[in-house]
Amino acid sequence: MKQNIFSKLNSKLEKLSKTTLILILVVYALILGGVYALVTVTRSYLVTPEYEHVYFDEHVNPQITIIGRRTYDDEDKMTLKYSVNVSIYGRINASSTVDPGYSLTDFKMSAATVSSLTSKSPSNMYYFTEYKTYTTPTTHYFTIDNSSVNQHPITLYTMIQYKKGSNTAISTYREDVFLYPEASDIAKIDEYFSLASSENATSRNIVNKNSEQIANVQFIASDQTSSYSSGVKITMQNLGYNYKHHIDMQSWILTEDGKYLPFIGVYSYSQQKSNYTQSGISIDKRLNPKYIVSKVRYYFSDGEYSDFYFKQSFDKLPSSFQSAPSAADNEENPQPNNNKALTIALLVGLIVVVLGLSTTFAIIIIRKKNNSVVTEENIEDKNDEAKQE
Repeated sequence: MKQNIFSKLNSKLEKLSKTTLILILVVYALILGGVYALVTVTRSYLVTPEYEHVYFDEHVNPQITIIGRRTYDDEDKMTLKYSVNVSIYGRINASSTVDPGYSLTDFKMSAATVSSLTSKSPSNMYYFTEYKTYTTPTTHYFTIDNSSVNQHPITLYTMIQYKKGSNTAISTYREDVFLYPEASDIAKIDEYFSLASSENATSRNIVNKNSEQIANVQFIASDQTSSYSSGVKITMQNLGYNYKHHIDMQSWILTEDGKYLPFIGVYSYSQQKSNYTQSGISIDKRLNPKYIVSKVRYYFSDGEYSDFYFKQSFDKLPSSFQSAPSAADNEENPQPNNNKALTIALLVGLIVVVLGLSTTFAIIIIRKKNNSVVTEENIEDKNDEAKQE
């Protein structure tokens, strides 16, 4: 039966002209090429949410902690996983310190990821599981696994839909992760570490423009023979309804061969009820850790912030948090970056330049018209004189 079918097919193909056969082969090749393109297509662009960095939301706050956890198997193969937890709080009010218990009707979170720690161009979007019907305060836990593919979070996007009374509101947030320190950051870290008072420092004081302490960031590392049990604590000088703040902090493990490995990071920390603490995070000594390094960005207002740095060797860090940790500070007052002021200044300068050029061109045009009128009048006068003669 099969032979009869092939025989019939072969006889029909023999009747076709060479041109027809070639066209059939070309169409077949195009179909195969199209299928292959669809299967192997890769996007050269990413669609990211158009969210803005929020200094202080008056109603809800998503506090994001990212911890780079590196473990070894029996064959000494290291696996990196980023533990991501998002704690969502409702803002306290002046008359109560109790969370108002907003009903979360929708919660979405995603991260733009890069394939290399030093890369700045996102290569993929990582979408976390959506959660609904929760009430503040609540915490969601996620994991970004690097066991099979390199994916490091560089920008985080959060959308929270919640009910305030009978009304539904939506808030969106963007947080840029300090994945790898910039060259300027490393220079500031080394500058801090060169201070004489930083030799035994176990924390870093955060001060305002008047050199008044407003926060303290403390690190610990307990030697566990084959690993360190480490942690960080951010202590606010003042907490409560009247005190607004926003802190983005990233710490790194600086290895003996000069590699910066992302460790504990907290973003959009603006809790008004309690200080921030992470402890008991294991650091395997096979990573060859030498220093704990950190960058703290403290926002004094929307768009106005200062960066503070810290560096200390593991063997000089205490094994537990101290009530009065030692801190080394630069003698100079911090100079806040004011993005809004710079933008306004540039706009004013641009307006002045445009007005100046416009005025200059207007004067030139008026003068040309006046000269043209004078010239025409002179010509008419000369013509009248000629007629009279």
